[in-house]
Amino acid sequence: MIFNVGIYSLNDDFLYRRIPTKITIKSHKTRKYSPIPIQKWMNWRLNRLKATTPAPINHHKR
Repeated sequence: MIFNVGIYSLNDDFLYRRIPTKITIKSHKTRKYSPIPIQKWMNWRLNRLKATTPAPINHHKR
């Protein structure tokens, strides 16, 4: 898991992506290692960092 997290943590900090990537991979058991949900999560992460909102409300709405 740590190596995969290192691959996902290219654009962001290692600590920011470490735990959320594990949660997303566990939640998406059917789509394991597929690039689509990871790309969606990365885009949401970047948008949330740009907006600097404390609560992840947009992620639940989709």
